[in-house]
Amino acid sequence: MILDDDDGEGVGDTVYYWRIQFIDANGIESAFSSTSTFTILDTPAMPANVTAISETTSSLQVSWGDNSSVEEGYQVSYSPDGVVFAVFGTTTANVTNTTVTGLSAGSEYYFEVLGQNIAGDGGAATSSVAYTLSQVPTGLSETDTTKTSFSVSWGANGNGDATTYCVVVNGA
Repeated sequence: MILDDDDGEGVGDTVYYWRIQFIDANGIESAFSSTSTFTILDTPAMPANVTAISETTSSLQVSWGDNSSVEEGYQVSYSPDGVVFAVFGTTTANVTNTTVTGLSAGSEYYFEVLGQNIAGDGGAATSSVAYTLSQVPTGLSETDTTKTSFSVSWGANGNGDATTYCVVVNGA
């Protein structure tokens, strides 16, 4: 049996009543069975406000708003380009954050979160771009020191070309 209310939205969270009877080969009808009910569950609503905050050089804290009362959990995926996503993992119901680990330092990522239940996957919400922290530079050195200037250099330690560094000078 397929149930649909002709609007393309399905018939979720509607209670249906049913009963059964048999008719034999001679057309004799039995009494109806007692009435039973069932409810078709909607898929979860799309989460709200997916955000990611840098935690370490290899992890980001991802959080979202829970817009659903019928999710069994959330699936969290990540992508370096915002197009092709890989599943990181799932949470249980009503959990609204997780730490995604195993990421590359100084890299950009997008995150996608969707609710799941027995009826299927809800709509996915995507974050704006977030960045992992860069590695601490190595091999710090200073040269060409004069009365009014000096030169500094360091190793990138695996950080990408787009990494920005800030040199802070303290002195009297």
